[in-house]
Amino acid sequence: MIGGVDPRSVEEQTRTAAMEWLAARSRTPDATFTRAELMAGVSEHGRRVALMDLQRGIRKPAGFAATLAITTTYTPPGQRPPYEDEEGPDAPAAGLPTGPGPAGAALRRVLPGQLSRPQRG
Repeated sequence: MIGGVDPRSVEEQTRTAAMEWLAARSRTPDATFTRAELMAGVSEHGRRVALMDLQRGIRKPAGFAATLAITTTYTPPGQRPPYEDEEGPDAPAAGLPTGPGPAGAALRRVLPGQLSRPQRG
């Protein structure tokens, strides 16, 4: 329990708050946000959760069962990316950890059908 609340509920509510934040930002005229805004994140149940990690491209907050966010590197047109970022049959993007370890397991939990979708009233 986190402050008397089931941690799965906290994770689902935080994930929903993050998606609502991103949806609201995408409706702004320039549809951009800064690293600082992503680091400020969202708050749910008195807990602030950053939407991006300082050094890693995969964000799984402590206590979460599943990955919250994935970032990538911008590559200008005509240049080769530092790694291939494309969807495949076994993962949403190549190069992401899909093995048996904890990072792969947390990532697989966010694949379609693996994560419960909270309903908003």
